[in-house]
Amino acid sequence: MRKRIVSEERLNNPVKCEVCGVLCKNYISLAKHLKYHHSLSSEAYYNQYLRKDGEGICPVCGSKTRFMNLGRGYRKWCSLRCHVNDPNYVNPFKGKKHKKESMRKMVETRRKNGSYKHSEETKRKLSEKLKGRPHHWIVLGMKGKKHSEETKRKISQKRRKFIERCLLIYGVKEPPYVTEKKIKKTLAQVCKRPNKFEKLVGEYLERLFPGRFKYVGNGSVLINGKSPDYIDEERKIVVLCHGLYWHLFRFGLEDTVENRRKIELKDAQPFIDAGYDVWFIWEDMTESIFKNYVKLT
Repeated sequence: MRKRIVSEERLNNPVKCEVCGVLCKNYISLAKHLKYHHSLSSEAYYNQYLRKDGEGICPVCGSKTRFMNLGRGYRKWCSLRCHVNDPNYVNPFKGKKHKKESMRKMVETRRKNGSYKHSEETKRKLSEKLKGRPHHWIVLGMKGKKHSEETKRKISQKRRKFIERCLLIYGVKEPPYVTEKKIKKTLAQVCKRPNKFEKLVGEYLERLFPGRFKYVGNGSVLINGKSPDYIDEERKIVVLCHGLYWHLFRFGLEDTVENRRKIELKDAQPFIDAGYDVWFIWEDMTESIFKNYVKLT
């Protein structure tokens, strides 16, 4: 909570109400008096009785400035930009030097925040002290050193594999920095129970494969950072229920066989990498898929 700062003048100087002549303790008391006895806002009262000529207009751009209170009136400038660009404004601190005590505090703050530059002697001592530690500073530990060609090749190879995997799973070169704990927590709140479409799929699965498939769309099971809707752990099968809006129309894609195939390839990759078979069920073909399956069996 912000601390309210009130000047001595506003607290101790009695002020007379121009409407009824009552003497109020201070400007704060006057503002309350106007509100409850005259149904007047502080700004309306100030404009009628206290406002000076030209007050409330920015001298730089001519815009209306903000009203503060009865004791201080209107701001002189409408924004910080106008404040800085005003040719008549004189900075009271310009040309003045900091006191020794102020300088000492500034140096201490810089040291705490890490913005103070160390001397070469201090850097050397830190380097010697941290050398050999498993997690020493890279800046100090690697200064003046170069990786061998073999190390460079290994780093490049690992980085290339990492980027390829991210492109397959996430569609970008860097993974989204969200932990599995965060994903599980979000899914547990948003997808606590299956929606109407997922419930229908669950009923069909239970009818055709009794006791095999379990609903895990609430984040209880994560495979390579992705949560399937239903899973058969024994036979390593996952079922993904794809709604048309959430998987096509939301991204501005048309409902075509090609677009569906692209999304299926992308969404199936994390589960295929983990050794699972993936079944896709789209919203508009739920009943037809299961009816055909029943006829075939």
